[in-house]
Order: sequence, then C-alpha cells, then structure tokens
Amino acid sequence: MQLAPTLGCVTQASISPSRSVHSRSDPTEDPALALVRAMYDVAARVRRISGAEMVSGPAAYLLDALARSGPVRASDLAVQIGLDLSTVSRQVHALGERGLLDRTPDPRDRRAALVGITDLGRQELQAVWRHRVDTVRTTLDTWSPADRTALSHHMQRLAHTLGEQYPHPVEETHR
Repeated sequence: MQLAPTLGCVTQASISPSRSVHSRSDPTEDPALALVRAMYDVAARVRRISGAEMVSGPAAYLLDALARSGPVRASDLAVQIGLDLSTVSRQVHALGERGLLDRTPDPRDRRAALVGITDLGRQELQAVWRHRVDTVRTTLDTWSPADRTALSHHMQRLAHTLGEQYPHPVEETHR
C-alpha cells in the first residue's frame, strides 16, 4: 500500500495497529512513518491527560481558532480549521449551549450569523492550555534545555511546512 511518495512502499504489516504505540520504532522503519506514529501517540496521550471537566481537544481547537480570528461565520471557521461544516456546526451548537460561544448577526449580511468566543469560553480555553502546557513542561523536565528547544523548533517548523504545502483542508486539496 503506497501512502505517499516520500514514504516509499509501506506494507500493511508495517502499519498494523497491533504494534504497541509505546514501543520504540524499528531502526529500519521509514522515519516519516515513525514520526506519524509518534504524533498519533502524543495526540492520544494529550487527549487522555485533559481533565474530564475540560472541553475536548477538538472543542479547544475550535475555541482557539475563534480566540485568534475573532467572530466569523461557521462556514469560514470550518474552512479555517479544516473540518466539515456539519462537524463545526455540531461543535458550535454544543459550545453555545455551555455558554462558551455566542452568535451575533453578521453586520454585512443580517441573514447570517457570526460565531464568537465568550469570556467564559476564553476562561475555559486558558484552563485547557494551562493544564496541557503544565503537563508537557513537567514531562520535559528531564530533558536538557537544548533538547526541549530543539523539539519545539522542529515541531513548529513541521507545522509551518505542512501549512505551506497543504494550505487548504485535505478535502479540498485532494479532490
């Protein structure tokens, strides 16, 4: 099964879910595949460390996007964060019910609404970030300052490069 030109030929056995995500990768494994596996493992662990009373990862992502952009239409938010409009609409509804988002009429088109983060939403987002940053900081305490800086630099570089190469949601770039 060919995943991407840079990954080369990847067999079904090499991506088997039966492999422990906790084990170190095989030194002969494609570095890109090992990185993707590690990113999934980190994301899963970050999701598990979030307190049950906190918003979910996807909800925090949506709140963060709104905190950065300001009020936008749900359709624009969906494009901005690379999710389907129906998924964003469900999240917006659920977060609105909790008082974390509000809707206001779009001044350019009164038929449409803008979705924005509330003060309570900002407080919840800050609590999520604080909890996750504290957890990562504590986890990396045993790493040298140079290793922590290098990890941060390379992750930011990867995110930037991916954003440049794939500026639109996957659904739009692979049609």
